[in-house]
Amino acid sequence: MKQLHSNSDNQYLNLMTLLTSINVEYGLTEFEAKVLDEVCRFHISKKLITVSDLLRFNQLASPAKIHLTFKRLIKKKMINLGTNPEDERIRYVKPSIVGLRRLEKLNHMCQ
Repeated sequence: MKQLHSNSDNQYLNLMTLLTSINVEYGLTEFEAKVLDEVCRFHISKKLITVSDLLRFNQLASPAKIHLTFKRLIKKKMINLGTNPEDERIRYVKPSIVGLRRLEKLNHMCQ
């Protein structure tokens, strides 16, 4: 195994530092970034995701914490909510332009 002599030798730690710096730039907590990443994952795969769908992701956190995080992400202009024209009780979640800009920066970092 190759011995690492400094933090600059470790690509993983460097990547994590860059990821953290981008999330800090957008004012995101680690958990907000996780929820936003899930929203972006669905958006990229061209699948619609509802608020109810995300609240059921118990591997992320409790529904109450996810709901509070939605409110924060909306306030930070990272996600948008839309309604189903056939049933206005159904709310869809998608990344905003700002949320997609963050995703582009993260994607650019990985290249």
